[in-house]
Amino acid sequence: MAGLLLADALADRCSVVLLDDPGPPDGASDRGLGIAARGGLDSPARLKHALPDDAEPLWRWSGRAVSSLLDRSEALGVSVDRAGTWRLSLGPDEAREWEASATLLDRWGVDSRTLTADQVAAEGLGQGFDAGLWIGGEGRVDLQALVAALRARIDGRVARRSGPGAVVATLGGVRIDAPDGPLDAEMAVIASGAGAPSAHPWFGPMILPVRLQGLRVPGAQVPGPALVRHRFEAWASDPGGLSFVGCRWAEQPEMEAGVTDDATCSPRVEAKAREFLLRHHPALDLSSAHAWSGVAAWSCDGLPLVGPLPGEPRVMALCGWGGWGLSWIGAAVDDLTAAILGEAGGDRLPHMLRPRRMI
Repeated sequence: MAGLLLADALADRCSVVLLDDPGPPDGASDRGLGIAARGGLDSPARLKHALPDDAEPLWRWSGRAVSSLLDRSEALGVSVDRAGTWRLSLGPDEAREWEASATLLDRWGVDSRTLTADQVAAEGLGQGFDAGLWIGGEGRVDLQALVAALRARIDGRVARRSGPGAVVATLGGVRIDAPDGPLDAEMAVIASGAGAPSAHPWFGPMILPVRLQGLRVPGAQVPGPALVRHRFEAWASDPGGLSFVGCRWAEQPEMEAGVTDDATCSPRVEAKAREFLLRHHPALDLSSAHAWSGVAAWSCDGLPLVGPLPGEPRVMALCGWGGWGLSWIGAAVDDLTAAILGEAGGDRLPHMLRPRRMI
């Protein structure tokens, strides 16, 4: 997705060659929830604790990212829901954390409102949650339709080659050893997710594949989108049914980290996911539910990698989304495009997302 958006943004401004696998949208796109929500995996309160000076700038930047993605999707004729998202808490500690987050969001001028456990149940969001927080300016996009629209839009405007390939910096440029022959370029952007280490050795210790697993329940409808336990569980409904992702800790201690097989599903994770859904949404009929899995790329510190690699300014990163790229990609592509073209705004990338932070 990140590569398609960047190729589209650059296509009419410079010569672009996209190295990817042709054909239908990737499996992860086919099974994704399509939720675009601000922030990272942590709540505003946890971000404030971890990044005292940077939590608010990062949250505001991610808000611009969500708006950019939803605006771009609508311009492509893709269905978008801007009704906001719900954060639901499991346990009193999380409830207090989201209460503190609501105070921060109010201070930052973000539209939000809190709900008690009874109000969460009355909204149809589920049983057994201690509290809830609704955040405006967020929503959901039809991910499959967006991927298809982008592929159609860049057709004829961007050269296509089989890929990906290994990137090697050269004097004054880069050489890409693509499967169908080498390619010399002025600059390379690596947006290949869990495959990033095969494209450049710098990503070897920086990117970790993690298998995400969930359930698809045809015909089911549950209010949302909703994110629980810092996005480790989340669900969203579309006209065809309900998609749920989460319960990876059923495979503790590794939590599916390092697993690259997305052709099979863990029975333990599926059982935990079914138990979670039925506990909080007992009226759901899971008789037709089926499990799915997909591999996401996590950076070693949980934040995306966006911008030039240390010591190799002509090799740029656009990866490490941790399965939540839709929450970051919009602004990342906007700012990286400006940086590549030497335009105003090319310095807007938050410093905590730049690869040089790893040094």
